Amino acid sequence: MPKRPFLIGWACVLCMLVLDAKADFSTRPEVQAWVLEQSDLGFSHAEVVDMLKATKRQPKVLSVLAKAPESNWVWSDYRKRLLSAQRIAAGQKFIRENASELALVADTYGVEVQYIVAIAGVEANYGGYTGRFPVLGTLATLAFEHPRLQTFFREELAHYLRLSYQQGFDPLSARGSAAGAMGMAQFMPSSYQAYAKDGDGDGVIDLLNNSSDSLASIANYLARHGWREGEPVILPLSVDSIVKSVSKKPKKGGETLQFWQQSGVSLAKDVAWPPQKDVKYRLYPFSTHEKPEYILATGNFYAITRYNHSLWYARLVSELAMAIQE
Repeated sequence: MPKRPFLIGWACVLCMLVLDAKADFSTRPEVQAWVLEQSDLGFSHAEVVDMLKATKRQPKVLSVLAKAPESNWVWSDYRKRLLSAQRIAAGQKFIRENASELALVADTYGVEVQYIVAIAGVEANYGGYTGRFPVLGTLATLAFEHPRLQTFFREELAHYLRLSYQQGFDPLSARGSAAGAMGMAQFMPSSYQAYAKDGDGDGVIDLLNNSSDSLASIANYLARHGWREGEPVILPLSVDSIVKSVSKKPKKGGETLQFWQQSGVSLAKDVAWPPQKDVKYRLYPFSTHEKPEYILATGNFYAITRYNHSLWYARLVSELAMAIQE
């Protein structure tokens, strides 16, 4: 009997030692090997090791990413929670307070104001909340512990270190989302390097602190992914429509309005068929507690899914934009 608590005590000590070893990234063989493989981070290998030694493991981000809304909710609950009157009103206020700047951005990139603002609203509450997790610790944790996406997050970790070196900010100081996204635009490091723009013309691109740069970068991201100004984004359908050719993942292309009309699809009440143009639509399903919902969506909807590959995300942005405009 006396041996049992003794063994339990040693088990606890061993567990703590394992956790301590995990907490210090710089001592882990796979991390050391990864650092030595990098040749273009800006920082020296020794500097990178010191940074990884100083940062802290963020185990909570693993559980946050595992709890994707699509795995736990239905669309109608997600919409009810996130498409609030408060969020809509805040978006309208944001447009009023930044009207001239937003008009310039919209004109420059050919993306309607309400969609730029809606993404800022969904991603970061219009800049009011840009994340609380240390970006370096978050990316290091995901890069070496995520069950499926270690390759992706190791690339993002390299982009982040390279970005911080080029832009001259302390990689240990930035905070972001549970995935390592930063600023009002919530760009991942690779997107920051590829799509970020200098919105206010001061010669510096700063998505961590500068809202002008963030808004221009959001618009540029959509434009680079095929946004077509003036086109519809979604057309909600009647739940009694005859549904065929459903896509469950974002896809380019689609069918003409004539095809869908001939297929027996009818639009929701008070929604008019837009003019027949060279616009293709895909049909997507959404879950509710009762009948499923369906929408027809254009290439602009697909462009929003490049920001976040979730159909729910893209529909939320689309509906928030329409509500803000109204």
